[in-house]
Amino acid sequence: MIGYQTMKNDILTFLDEKYHNAKCMLNYSNPFELLIAIMLSAQTKDESVNKVTNILFNKYKTIEDYRNANIKDIESILKPIGNQTKKSKYIVSIANKLKEYNDTIPNNEEFLLSLDGIGIKTTNLFRAMIFNEKKMPVDTHVKRISLRLGLASENNTLEEIESILESFFPSEFILDTHHKLIYFGRNLCKSINPNCNECKLKKYCNYYKTNKKED
Repeated sequence: MIGYQTMKNDILTFLDEKYHNAKCMLNYSNPFELLIAIMLSAQTKDESVNKVTNILFNKYKTIEDYRNANIKDIESILKPIGNQTKKSKYIVSIANKLKEYNDTIPNNEEFLLSLDGIGIKTTNLFRAMIFNEKKMPVDTHVKRISLRLGLASENNTLEEIESILESFFPSEFILDTHHKLIYFGRNLCKSINPNCNECKLKKYCNYYKTNKKED
């Protein structure tokens, strides 16, 4: 039986070999822009988000600018990524609520989760990137990989999977590992037709054992 530590080492080694340059693909120049970009990226490809934020962030330079913005103008910018009416309202609402903190974003989970459009994944990724919190945000890619490698089960909630992964991976590499898992999920360990031939983690993978081993 393969040891737990061996499995951990194999995963970290493979991810580092394959995706050593992995980083957040969203473009931003300050914490507010990162928070907005992560929020907009829900159910949307990062490349699409970057196209609209390139326009949005160039038009509105400060949080005060967003408070004073014509919401219809923001909607028109966000239209290519969909749900523009809801998302534009989120942006203005967040800008307004940040007046409580003099337009700075606090390292406060409760406050961040109180913001319109901001959930636990956005909160954790933002805090990890801006405040160096040792968080492992769980999106669809991270969840899928965790299940396939047997690190978590279908019965686990996203918060439980997050806790499992934070305990499994070394804390000093947790954000870096998160980015690498995203790349892994996008490029190899896809939801449909994953490229198992290029994956060195097959011996741990429930999907491979069930669906691909006999191919």
